Parts: sequence; C-alpha cells; structure tokens
Amino acid sequence: MASLPRSMTEAAVEVRICAEVRSERWTRHFGEGRPMRSTLRERDGALAEKLGPVEMTFRLNSRDSGIDWFLIRVTACGVALPRRWFTISAHSGARADRYTFTVDVALLWVGKIIRYEGELDVVSSA
Repeated sequence: MASLPRSMTEAAVEVRICAEVRSERWTRHFGEGRPMRSTLRERDGALAEKLGPVEMTFRLNSRDSGIDWFLIRVTACGVALPRRWFTISAHSGARADRYTFTVDVALLWVGKIIRYEGELDVVSSA
C-alpha cells in the first residue's frame, strides 16, 4: 500500500518535494520500484502525513541533533485506529549539508514492518 521497495540493504533513492500553499507533496523513488507519495501538512499544531488511505499525525520535538517525530494519531480511510497498535520511532536531521533520517515502524502482533535510514544530498531546482 505504501509502495515501499522489497527488502534490500541499499537502494538509490530520490526524493522530490513540491511545496504548495498549505502542504508539501513528497515523492520518493527507491531504486527501480514504484514511487511512494505522501502529503504533509500542519494539523492542529502537529504534522500530518497522508500515505495512501493512512494518515499519521506526529508531534515534532526539536533538539540539537535534529527533530524527533512522535506518533500521536493514526487513521485509515478516516477511521481512527488505536494508537497502541503502532510503534514508530523517527528522527531527521542534518550532517555536513546532508539530510539524515532514521525510521522504524512496528505493528502490534506483527512486529517490525519496516526500517530505513540514510542521508540525502539536498539539491534545489529552480
């Protein structure tokens, strides 16, 4: 559903961010697979990311090493799901002019469903 690649240790990744008036559209390309698209927007002082039929809302906490993302709500097709079903650990930051990220996602009764981390070069297009 999220268009993530199959399990791999390394993949070429390209992320395109299109800033709009009240949101950003992120399109991530992992190797040769289908793109993963999401929309991020502010909602009630938090950051909501819509990925297909699922929307996750995060409280962001800034600290010296970057930003910690704390999951506060998950909905699927507009229906709230129990928060305790999900464990998401996410951190983003910067190191030597590169965007860094680490994301771990687990689902109750299933266990870890995805982990990805890495660094991206920031390239601006006019």
